[in-house]
Amino acid sequence: MSAMDAALRVMIWATDDARGPAPTGALSDAIELAAPPPVLRRAVARLAAVSAAQLMLDAPPLGGPPVLGCEAILVAAAVGVHRDPASVELLRAAGRPSGGYDLLARHAVAAPAVREGLGSGAFRDALLDASPLTALLDHPRPGRESGAEDALDDFLLPHPQGRVLLVRHFGRPPESPGQSRWRGGLLQRLRPEEPELVLDVYESAISRHRPALVEWVRQARRGLGLGVAVDRGRIEPVAKWWQALSYLERGRDAAALRTRFGLTGYSFGLELYRTAWRLGVVR
Repeated sequence: MSAMDAALRVMIWATDDARGPAPTGALSDAIELAAPPPVLRRAVARLAAVSAAQLMLDAPPLGGPPVLGCEAILVAAAVGVHRDPASVELLRAAGRPSGGYDLLARHAVAAPAVREGLGSGAFRDALLDASPLTALLDHPRPGRESGAEDALDDFLLPHPQGRVLLVRHFGRPPESPGQSRWRGGLLQRLRPEEPELVLDVYESAISRHRPALVEWVRQARRGLGLGVAVDRGRIEPVAKWWQALSYLERGRDAAALRTRFGLTGYSFGLELYRTAWRLGVVR
């Protein structure tokens, strides 16, 4: 298929909640993406609007210009030809997001592509670089965190709805060890300057998902079995997620925890973190 066909099919697929298999083809006529026709511009605008609505964001979302260039279309085309090595170059050509709509349109096609495990490792890394919101809400590969951190600083933290978006996603139990490490590390990074935001995340998680968190910690504690070596791979990602809350409980912001009515009954998580710290599993 041509690059324009790939981009259009992927945007339609993403707008329809990524139902069915992702469109797949070989790349041709990529030069046409430099001046996309109206049908593509309409498709990416609708995709960005749908993504904003799904994430419960006002229009225009998260600041920036209320218009879209062709960069998100490049990301959609790359997803459509993810088996072609040239897809990585398309993603690199997309550059950095120019505003909220651009950020959301990229995320709308990148998130399901990552979820479906499309492409090679190099493709996934380039896709997350091109869609930093996807990297932020899922997790970037170690050493490639700067784009996700920039998206946090430039788009989410300056806007109240961006903060709510972060709390909504980070307040869910992590779905993988990589996601757990990333979120725990980012909460620890935010803790000194944004303690209330960090507490919002923990309060949302514990008040809404406590049974799942209890089971998550219980599974991790199996790595502390008597008579066997400590299973660091089982314990460390989970313990890392609790690190910032442990620091807040013992620091100058401890009084703020007592005003949070939804932030109770979390000692099971802090016990795991402190045990892991004593064993040198986390620092």
